[in-house]
Amino acid sequence: MSANMYRVTTAPVPAAQLFAEAHFLLTSGRVEQAEAIYKQLLKLRPRHLETLRQLGICRLRRGDYAGAIKRFDEALKIDPRSPVEHAFRGHALWGMGRLPEALRNYERAIALDRRLFDAHFHRAAALEQMGRPGDALAAYDEALALEPQHARTHSGRANVLAAMGRCDEAIAGYLRARALEPNLADAHANLGATLLYLNRFEEALAAIEQALGLQPAHPGALATRPRALEALGRDQDALAALDMVLSRHADDAESWQLRGRILVRMQRATDALPCFDRALALAPSHRDAAFGRGLAFAQLGRPEEVLEIFDGLLREQADDALALVNRGYAQIQLGDFDEGRESIERGLALKPDQPRARFQLALLDLTQGNFEKGFEGYEWRWLDPQSDLRPPVLPVPRWSGSDSLAGRTILIHAEQGLGDTIQFSRFIPVLASAAARVVYAVPAPLCALLRRCLPGPIETIIPGDAFSAVDLHCPLLSLPLALGTTLATLPAPQHYLWPDPERRAAWQQRLGAGPMIGLVWSGSPTHANDRNRSISLSRLAPLLATGRRFVALQEQVRPSDLAAANSMPGLDLVGDDFEDFEDTAAAASLCDLVITVDTSVAHLAGAMGKPVWLLLPFVPDWRWLLDRTDSPWYPSMRIFRQSKRGDWDGVIARVVAALHSHAPPD
Repeated sequence: MSANMYRVTTAPVPAAQLFAEAHFLLTSGRVEQAEAIYKQLLKLRPRHLETLRQLGICRLRRGDYAGAIKRFDEALKIDPRSPVEHAFRGHALWGMGRLPEALRNYERAIALDRRLFDAHFHRAAALEQMGRPGDALAAYDEALALEPQHARTHSGRANVLAAMGRCDEAIAGYLRARALEPNLADAHANLGATLLYLNRFEEALAAIEQALGLQPAHPGALATRPRALEALGRDQDALAALDMVLSRHADDAESWQLRGRILVRMQRATDALPCFDRALALAPSHRDAAFGRGLAFAQLGRPEEVLEIFDGLLREQADDALALVNRGYAQIQLGDFDEGRESIERGLALKPDQPRARFQLALLDLTQGNFEKGFEGYEWRWLDPQSDLRPPVLPVPRWSGSDSLAGRTILIHAEQGLGDTIQFSRFIPVLASAAARVVYAVPAPLCALLRRCLPGPIETIIPGDAFSAVDLHCPLLSLPLALGTTLATLPAPQHYLWPDPERRAAWQQRLGAGPMIGLVWSGSPTHANDRNRSISLSRLAPLLATGRRFVALQEQVRPSDLAAANSMPGLDLVGDDFEDFEDTAAAASLCDLVITVDTSVAHLAGAMGKPVWLLLPFVPDWRWLLDRTDSPWYPSMRIFRQSKRGDWDGVIARVVAALHSHAPPD
């Protein structure tokens, strides 16, 4: 038997079968294998239009746009009127960033076949990308006329509406797209961005997180999520979301800028500065990053750098209202009050709706002794976006000073710090002389002291306590405005507070006899101006070396001061035993002199009529005015001011010299 009888012959695979196999591979994402078969088919049929088209699609899938165009051009040589080839050629040109040419191809495809939906859809998307919203909207409508249930077309149309400011229509479009295709991440993400623009933050975040649930790396959703979280006040979550963005796109200047901005709001200016620096290294002209850098330096108490930054921004854009007012704040911190006022007023002329700027002008008026104008402007404090103060909402009218108080009960509610409450308590007896009764709500540490020292028709309570019905109310620091107080009419009694005899006797036993000086060198570390008003204890060494006995009248000693405090035998630390201001007042009453920085103890000593020496930074709080060694608020006060920024050593030297001439009592 011949061997040829056992030879197996392989019949050629039909072209149709190969084509079907290639199509299956391509739709399964196995592009290279599909392309190999299409090339094999092209050898069999060199002028086969569909094979050339599929080879072009393979090139498109692999990102080889030039190769794709070559294949589509070969197909168009076979049939120049093939609308599909023109449309696919448009896709390749789009991939190369050549949108105008892509648009011409889509329009050529539509001219050849008005029913070719793919060309209509991509024409609309190209017009949207080219910034032609009116034309894009019309193109999307034409596409929807062909396929009314196409989710991506509804979503694209909504993008155009959002860009045109027609946000309600855009939201309806995104919702329609989501209903048609619930897994369309773009629709969720862009709905979230639009809701964010409308300040509907909770809804925005929900939509953005739906998008990320469908597509965890969705670039738009990843970018907008930190902004939604920031707007909701979830700063720590926003930082985590930004870290996720930056782990993927470390060169995203906008995300670095946003990270810095959030850190500034969290009072973490030191951490914020490198973020702004990174943003500016990536985008040197990023104005928001430069602006944020200025705010960070302001938070760090470095007005020289702040001024330099905002001067630079104003050289680029002289009519930047926010840059002007922030420059003004820096100029005031540097003691350039007239220049600061001019900058802020120019900023307000350009952008009147700036409550914080108006409040800062009021503080400047008060600092310069213009109480009438200053207390009127001080009402802007309620609208300052950087303040936690909010106007109280009560079921009775606010008293503005015009209505008679005769026979009526008025509620006065303290605000801000303990020192403010002590300082403005001088106005309570004035009201009590005119009203039937005054209900005075004060912080708990002051309640016992003020209740005892403000007798008569005055009911002193702690906020939250029950009290009888009132007819009117007024915030404590609005009383000077209501009473028409000027510098000339300011009530300044020699004293209006005094110690409780029993507490004084207890502290007399504790502290013993002999001359002593009360001392306070630091206040609350969370105070906005703590960096300028507090002094490290070690810096007071020349004062503590004068041989006098000092009693610390502050409740807490900072960890950074403990070593110095424990090494100074002439300093008694007694603040840990203060239960409230009754104890502070009792201990202060035993001192011959109180030396203090700008804290509540300065007000307490002044309100008690104790000799008090106040140590102030170069630019003081408004209530201490300028260029005075006395205070119109407290007749027993003597003021020692810095002659230049940060010069506590000069202040302490003058205090030591004054102390040498201040003979202790026998």
